[in-house]
Amino acid sequence: MVRCLNEVEREKFKEMYLKGCDYSEISRELGIPKKHIPLYARVLGLPRRSAYGGKLTDEVLEKIKTMRLEGMKVKEIAEVLGYSEDYVGQLLIIMCVKKRSKCVEIPKEVIEDYIVKKIPKHIASEELGISMSCLKKLMRKYGLKYQVGEATVKDPVKISEMVVDFFRKLGRTYTLDFREDVKTINKELYRSFINLKPYRFFNLISQTLRGVEWFKISYTSTHRYTVLPSMMNGKYVVYMVGSECEVIKELASMVSPETPLAMLKYLLKSNGAPQKLVESFNTCV
Repeated sequence: MVRCLNEVEREKFKEMYLKGCDYSEISRELGIPKKHIPLYARVLGLPRRSAYGGKLTDEVLEKIKTMRLEGMKVKEIAEVLGYSEDYVGQLLIIMCVKKRSKCVEIPKEVIEDYIVKKIPKHIASEELGISMSCLKKLMRKYGLKYQVGEATVKDPVKISEMVVDFFRKLGRTYTLDFREDVKTINKELYRSFINLKPYRFFNLISQTLRGVEWFKISYTSTHRYTVLPSMMNGKYVVYMVGSECEVIKELASMVSPETPLAMLKYLLKSNGAPQKLVESFNTCV
């Protein structure tokens, strides 16, 4: 199991590694997984024994450490850097880095405003940049109770109007990362998206607004090819009907030269992309 080594263990690791001891021997001596020894060596600044870790520079390690200490989640760090969550998590454990636990002081009036507006706790904590436990701690301190009813925005007409306004402000007729773009452009629309759940949110739009299509990217690779970057996993692609070629070309630009473009079409089908988008593929690329 990957774990944080204390100072004595780190020195022992360096000694055995530099002496040329076999990975199995180091693993038995320190009780760490054999397959992760190159990671420990990289984090401790030791020279490589093979071609492992060419992209894992000191700058990347420092960036991972900084982002974690600033409060970012492992998933968010992985998406930004294009690594898997497991890989980033292992690096953080080896570097003995823990997420900043300090609870930032938020004025009572600010929290009361979220309660009055009936904004759910998970959205309030995200917008305030604090953890849920921190929010609960501050509420206990101020003697506040969080009583939230149903979704703050239930009117599909109002939501649809906000979607149209969102695309106008976005300046294009598609987005490959709806969650982040809408979070930046329209806070009220973002709250609706989170609070109503994506499936119900898009169903409400389809009831009143024609001409908007969407799908979620749940798969980024096939059994043989990595088609899209891993950071695209979980993204919501939303676009206006008629923008199919723009969406396809944008996604195609992310595919590596070694991967046949036909794999992207296969991936779109696997992710349940609208039929018209799939049918337009050959025409657009």
